[in-house]
Amino acid sequence: MEQAYEISGRWRGFYEQDGRRHGISMEVAQRGSGFVGQMRDEDTVLSSGAEVPAVDGAGDVGSAVTVEQMSVLPEFSVVEGDVDGARVAFDKRYQGTHSITAWVDEEAEARFDIFDHRVRYEGQLDADGRGIRGTWHIAGQAAGADHAGTPDASGAFVLFRQ
Repeated sequence: MEQAYEISGRWRGFYEQDGRRHGISMEVAQRGSGFVGQMRDEDTVLSSGAEVPAVDGAGDVGSAVTVEQMSVLPEFSVVEGDVDGARVAFDKRYQGTHSITAWVDEEAEARFDIFDHRVRYEGQLDADGRGIRGTWHIAGQAAGADHAGTPDASGAFVLFRQ
């Protein structure tokens, strides 16, 4: 018979994105196999930059341009998920607007807001139930009239019981 895990309590760790670790803390209450709680992101302003090939309206590729991006996240999220044996899966739903601003060659600026920003976490508890390791995933946003769209994103996360 598989061991039943109880994950109620406080957890602290990080997620990895764009080669950097970002601190997170979580407090959850479990009832049966389900749990609910709150997560806090320590880093709420994230920036990145890259050189990418320029593409004109005809689809022709030109010289590289520099794209800088700044992302501002709400500090708090609601989490809801379940525990099945050692498997832990939950959705993190940010409480507020996630804003992204991008600059191309320090000239053109684009900004869009994500009002229902969700992240899916799936991981495994360590044998002693004191750590969770796994991956997070954000489904990309389709391009629309008010923004250029975003690609899927994913990475690793680790949480330890406090």
